Amino acid sequence: MAKLSLNPITAQDLQDFVSNNSDFAFEMNVLHWFRNNGFSCQHSATYRDPVTNKLRQFDIRAEVTSGTHTLALAVECKNFRPSFPLLISTLPRTEAEAFHSFIHFRSKPSNSFDAVAVNPSTVYKPNHAVGKTTDQVGRDDHSKQLVSNDEQAFDKISQAINVCRDFVDRFASEVSSVAKRIIVPVLVVPSGMLWQVHYDTMGQISVQPRQVNHLNLFLNSPWEAKSPYGDQFTYQISHLEIVAFDGLGDAVDFWTSPNGFFS
Repeated sequence: MAKLSLNPITAQDLQDFVSNNSDFAFEMNVLHWFRNNGFSCQHSATYRDPVTNKLRQFDIRAEVTSGTHTLALAVECKNFRPSFPLLISTLPRTEAEAFHSFIHFRSKPSNSFDAVAVNPSTVYKPNHAVGKTTDQVGRDDHSKQLVSNDEQAFDKISQAINVCRDFVDRFASEVSSVAKRIIVPVLVVPSGMLWQVHYDTMGQISVQPRQVNHLNLFLNSPWEAKSPYGDQFTYQISHLEIVAFDGLGDAVDFWTSPNGFFS
């Protein structure tokens, strides 16, 4: 931990912090965006981590329903700085990675739940770029050498995945007219803080690092669930969505379109 100055923190210091550096202020902007765009949201409540069994705090749970589809987003926010942006290394997506899942409730005649893997997916297509690793890249203050560390990003990604467990449990027991329930973890970062470098299948860089506003990261992370009718199934979270704030509109429009999760 860096050694702290003994100089008192002033009101101006605190104002500068909340204006430029506060994770919470950024989180509130993201929350405001989702609420203004038709999502029902829970904000900043606690949940029990299914891996560590410890209480943790999620950022945003956002849901939108259209017809027989509900899209549930486990949204985590991180206010990355220009001195430490997020770089995603991508590869062409394989056939085996081109899928997403949804929970399907059949009201009649069976009253049953199951998890359906959509492959090929309209959202995650073969040969399109998919993230494989994350790096935050900065420069060491003393040596001036470039360094990378994905600890902050990994913590937020893990939290988004773990929050999905509560959605899976709820949707596996929720009897309603909504037949298809899709659950997606999301990481939102500030505009200009998301970068991509793309590799071909031979491991050669085919696209040099560039700023983007939307990528996804392959996960293939499973959560087990059991319905009140005794149906036991595995919901496979195939991808995490990573979106810069200025890309939220286009990303949500795509997710909820006939070419997205609502196909």
